[in-house]
Amino acid sequence: MKENKYSELTKEGCFDAYKNLVSHAEVKWQDAVMLAERGSYGSAISYHIISIEEMTKALVLLIDSMGFDFRKTKGMNKFFQGHQSRYVVMMGIYVISIIGNDILELLKRHKYNLAEIPNHIRRFINGDEEVQVFMENYYYEKAEQLKSILKDFSGLDALRQSGMYVDYVEGIQM
Repeated sequence: MKENKYSELTKEGCFDAYKNLVSHAEVKWQDAVMLAERGSYGSAISYHIISIEEMTKALVLLIDSMGFDFRKTKGMNKFFQGHQSRYVVMMGIYVISIIGNDILELLKRHKYNLAEIPNHIRRFINGDEEVQVFMENYYYEKAEQLKSILKDFSGLDALRQSGMYVDYVEGIQM
């Protein structure tokens, strides 16, 4: 199946392509593990990145198999044909997972007492100083983390490409 034909898939075709992409991603991941075990770290990094890209494509097709049509959106063919647009989606998923983990930790801290959440939201809206300070600190911490993530993801394509040709010894590119 050619990548530029994703837009023509039926819901069922999207689900089949999703399963195939997941299998392909798993093979690439295992290849990366094997390469790393053999000391070929540059190639292992490239294969890990490719594996994650394939999982990102699979996610879009899984969602489309449930009735969405992201793959038919104007310009979406670039997502399936090029690496850069997948990195944006990958970064978005990563950021969402960080925030989701933070929410989970907050719920654990409050022993999953969901009944308290509306009260905390009201406190925030009403300008409760304790909640405001907490949120300001959280936003500042996340802003710093997001800057670092953006820097890492902006260099992902170069890292993927260079890993196929160079290697690393004790963190130094050879």
